[in-house]
Amino acid sequence: MVAQDKIDEVIKKTDIVDLVSQFITLEKYGSGFRGLCPFHPDHSPSFSVSPDKKIAKCMVCGEGGNPITFLRKIKNISFNEALKELADKAGITVDGLYINKKTDNFSHLYEIMETSKKFYIHNLLNTKSGLEAIEYLHKRGIDDETIKRFEIGLSLNTNNSLYQVLKEKNYNELDMMHLGLIKQNDNDFYDLFRGRIMFPIKDEFGHTIAYSARIFNTNDKNQAKYVNSPETEIFKKHLTLYNLSDAILSIRKMHRVILHEGQMDVIASVRSGNLETVCSMGTALTKEQVRIIKKYTNNVLLCYDGDKAGIDAMLKAIKLFETVDLKVKLVILPDKEDPDSYVLKYGSTKFNEFIENNQLDPLDFIFEYATRGKDFTKNNDVEDAKEKLFINLKDVKSTSSIERYIGLFAKLINVSEASLLMDFNNYYTPQYNKNNADIFEQENSFPSFLEQEYQYLSNYAWAELRLLNYAKLSKGMADVIEQKFPDNDIRPYLEPIHQELWDELNLDYFMQYDDFIEQQFLERLNERLYNCYLQNITSLNKKGDCHIPYNEADMNDCITKLKEHYLEKKAHELDAKIFDANGSEKIMYLTKKVDLLKQLEKQRCNNANFKQNRK
Repeated sequence: MVAQDKIDEVIKKTDIVDLVSQFITLEKYGSGFRGLCPFHPDHSPSFSVSPDKKIAKCMVCGEGGNPITFLRKIKNISFNEALKELADKAGITVDGLYINKKTDNFSHLYEIMETSKKFYIHNLLNTKSGLEAIEYLHKRGIDDETIKRFEIGLSLNTNNSLYQVLKEKNYNELDMMHLGLIKQNDNDFYDLFRGRIMFPIKDEFGHTIAYSARIFNTNDKNQAKYVNSPETEIFKKHLTLYNLSDAILSIRKMHRVILHEGQMDVIASVRSGNLETVCSMGTALTKEQVRIIKKYTNNVLLCYDGDKAGIDAMLKAIKLFETVDLKVKLVILPDKEDPDSYVLKYGSTKFNEFIENNQLDPLDFIFEYATRGKDFTKNNDVEDAKEKLFINLKDVKSTSSIERYIGLFAKLINVSEASLLMDFNNYYTPQYNKNNADIFEQENSFPSFLEQEYQYLSNYAWAELRLLNYAKLSKGMADVIEQKFPDNDIRPYLEPIHQELWDELNLDYFMQYDDFIEQQFLERLNERLYNCYLQNITSLNKKGDCHIPYNEADMNDCITKLKEHYLEKKAHELDAKIFDANGSEKIMYLTKKVDLLKQLEKQRCNNANFKQNRK
């Protein structure tokens, strides 16, 4: 763990005015500085920066703190990551600093993608084809400033111009192919994207990871309008939100995210001044994308296309947002309109007025969804609307809300509320629920590709989870557990996935908080750890062990069990070395194994009561 005096030194040597000025404009105010708060919609400067006290804090919403806290919150990074960034800038070496590397090193892939992006931008700005592409973009309402903001480029209508550029820089051809930039045919390499306008797609941290490529100067109906990069190690559609990295600061300032359906919609919305706008990649919003949004805001304004498909997609999105307690407002555009077409037809001012003046709560949206475009003089339309309304009201917990919308619908179709409530109660039966199995629940079952990794619990993983639960009691308890292991380090004794969870808890979360708040902790986890935590805690719940009070004897039994497991693993590792060794080296390994077996026997004696405590 990092010594407190080192943390204090980093805070002392950081110029907090320079730090905050990277994110907001500050003006001198008395002995300090003030600016608009980056954490909430602020119309008069309420964010105060004190150079002497090394504090940057909003007087209204309370967000901010010392330099480390401010940087952590503004960039949504861990305490250790913020500490390291500031320490490096101040030239301070910090011992004991652990940064949990959650992803492999893909820097070489990011470098290739960055090079390709610069090549495409150069083509757009410096070629005859680029002039034609810019003219097309201008006709679509995309001006030069927007082209620059979104780093739009052009792939030349040539066979292998990108390949030649990348090859000259000695990039690996397999990496180029893996990233979906080139393909191979009869031992020749050729560019995948040719003669298309290139829209870079970035990850949450601003790395270019993929492209969406659009045709612009042909009427050939055999060509797809868009060609997108394949999924790769760095590009997963279900984990990607277009424009997120550039929107994060605005999302925090506005305390909301605007979610559209497509990239051109995002660009049109940003052109209209809505910098907090993103869209999902892929055909539908995913629970992983929803969790990413939750990291930055609790408020979502959902505005998809105004056609049936867009409205159906918004209905599904409502249920996803409910799972993480996000507050949702929804806007239904006129039929057959999307944000891009609406801005082109009516302009940015009218678009902004429309989305601000036509926001619906989820239940109002559901009512509009069920009744929109219906002729209630026709029985088929009545029954169709009734089914759509009932199926979406069945999960509403508020009886008064159900009665309200039943009453509105009764007036609409000119029947009594009592008769319609009777229909609803008859409709909402076990038989009905069985025949109309909730698709949403199926979609959000535990992902099949994660099942093997997280559902498997070894004989010793159970003890690991018990210790994790004890560690959650407090920072002090986590430290007590650490101290019971050699070198005050429990990590070598844990399975890899639980090592990561322990690091997130003790080396990150408890560096900032003394008390454990589960939701606050979950919001910090990546997808793998989030699912692991929930799945494994569920395993404990089934045994009734999740909310156990502190029991020192049980905790010590768990520690003993882990030490036993560790020694068994080491003994097995020595078996392989003994098999391969000869002479004195084999004798050395045999001696080590004998010592390990003695230690193991001692641990097993200490662990005699473990099974009884487990029941």
